Amino acid sequence: MITKEQFLKALKYNREFNEHADAISSTLRASDFYESPIVENGNALFDLLIDSNFSEEGRDWVYWYLYEDGKIAYYADGTQIKLESDEDLWDLVKNYGIQ
Repeated sequence: MITKEQFLKALKYNREFNEHADAISSTLRASDFYESPIVENGNALFDLLIDSNFSEEGRDWVYWYLYEDGKIAYYADGTQIKLESDEDLWDLVKNYGIQ
């Protein structure tokens, strides 16, 4: 199972990778840059890391946190979850780890 420190670093590196990809795409004025092997492979590595360490529900929380607006989520029963930081996300998904 991934450690908290490794998870937080992975989120940080993924965020930085995507920011650099955005900057390169903008500089080159090439929207198809996101389909390039560099970006696809970088994203695939992050996906592999998440898929290897978390159940489907854990993966869903990670991707929701990364790609949806807002930092308040809800369990199926309507219970509210605050996800305002990477640490908040870890506190949630550590319970969905693959042993």
